[in-house]
Amino acid sequence: MVHAAVVTDPCAPKINFFPTADEIGEPQIVNNKTCDGDMVCNFPTVWAEANQTQYMDKLNTSIENGLLKVAFKQYGGEKPRLYFAPVTQFLEAGSDVTECAKSLLPEPSSTRKLQQAYIVTNPGKWSYNIAYDGGSPISGIKIAGKSGQLDPAKLNVDGDHCANVTVTVQGMEVAPAVAGFPSKFSSSQKVCWYRISTQAKAKFDFDMCTSKYFTVNVSNIFPLVQNLTQNGESVKVDGKQQLLFRPVIHLFGRKNRTLAGEVIKDIEYDSMNNPINFINKYLVLPTNLTSTDTLSIQLDEDQLDEGYYKLSAKVALVSQFPSLIDLEGENPIVQTDSYGEDVRGFTEALGVTVVNETSMVGVQKSKTTISQITSDKINRSIKSGEPITFFWRFAGIGEERCFHDNTEIPNCKSGLVVQARDVSHDDKEHKFRVEFTDVCGNTKDAEYTYTQEGVKAASKVDYIPVATGTTQQLPAATKAVRTSSASSAGYSALASAALLLLSFVLML
Repeated sequence: MVHAAVVTDPCAPKINFFPTADEIGEPQIVNNKTCDGDMVCNFPTVWAEANQTQYMDKLNTSIENGLLKVAFKQYGGEKPRLYFAPVTQFLEAGSDVTECAKSLLPEPSSTRKLQQAYIVTNPGKWSYNIAYDGGSPISGIKIAGKSGQLDPAKLNVDGDHCANVTVTVQGMEVAPAVAGFPSKFSSSQKVCWYRISTQAKAKFDFDMCTSKYFTVNVSNIFPLVQNLTQNGESVKVDGKQQLLFRPVIHLFGRKNRTLAGEVIKDIEYDSMNNPINFINKYLVLPTNLTSTDTLSIQLDEDQLDEGYYKLSAKVALVSQFPSLIDLEGENPIVQTDSYGEDVRGFTEALGVTVVNETSMVGVQKSKTTISQITSDKINRSIKSGEPITFFWRFAGIGEERCFHDNTEIPNCKSGLVVQARDVSHDDKEHKFRVEFTDVCGNTKDAEYTYTQEGVKAASKVDYIPVATGTTQQLPAATKAVRTSSASSAGYSALASAALLLLSFVLML
């Protein structure tokens, strides 16, 4: 039930937030159009009477309790408009104000006083002031003497805002006279809104190092949850706070390659019945999340296959009250499978896919292994300065670095050619080493030695079953781009160009 300030004083003026142009007192130019006659001039339509009253039954309240909070976008050069007019009988001579007068009579009063009518003999005058965001009240300028409006410039500022509108009527006289009749009556209503013109955003880091589960860490979320209010008071139904909007993230994608680099055909996917090779999750963020919080969300329960996943990421705001928001890209969520059950029936807005399926994310749960280590000069004589080609293959996801006698060699990838160093003596041995490091800090080396007699592989190919061990992920964007040696040199080059940098900022 809503707990909001309701004008119950029969003497206090009420505030009509849906005046027509005639009730405003003169035509208005709003959004480059003329508003006249019986047209309501509020802009945007979130402040139209139909929008404001659409959810009153659902929320167990009424429009007499005040306006509901709204959210809207930037409208180019046009500014929002919210008009209002006083509703009181004290502004017109001859008006019957008996109900007000009787409420002011002392008890007990004579039967005659209780039965007679009380009429306005001298109309009062009205004025208003507005206090924005808890500031001092500012006297308002009346439109044609009949209405007022919130300052359009104040409405056109990004962020979460409220304005307290106070209407006062004073100087009226009634007959017969009532002892102690007040010189003025006032009432106030609070109007709240949220304006957003900038892009929403969230920072995402994928992680498999902290735990064995594929996890996404979400931080720097903007904007945060906005509660629904009426007349500045929380709107609750059955004790549950209602929300004007909240941020939601949609992550979805499929396994594209095996850990060994083999391409998976589309026909092998079965997203509805085989959730081991795809991700499809709506991440509905907690209502108490702050801008400094980092939220860790588990994307699988140790079910995902190892390999490379083409992922897309979409961020949006969702609302159960679409008539109270006017934001870009509004679209109802109609996903019928279980993955959309948390947001089905909501309307999303400002939704944008910021990472598309050209980006790949690696999921690795087993230890990195060496599946190939060889050279074109294995056990073949070598001369000083002669080219040597080294080939290797790691089953893993991470970064490779090559060292020739402890000197790092650039462009490290399988098929690398180096020039043989001095091998003029039988005991002159040189080393070539490939260091594979995953972003969790674990290393695996492929080592070679060579003399004038040829190349020898100091490291051995691993022939071990897949076992749960150190978990790994793709690199963060703050580090150098890392390649995968999951397949041949050709695939390494492809991976170098295509692998997803896992730390990124989602922008709407």
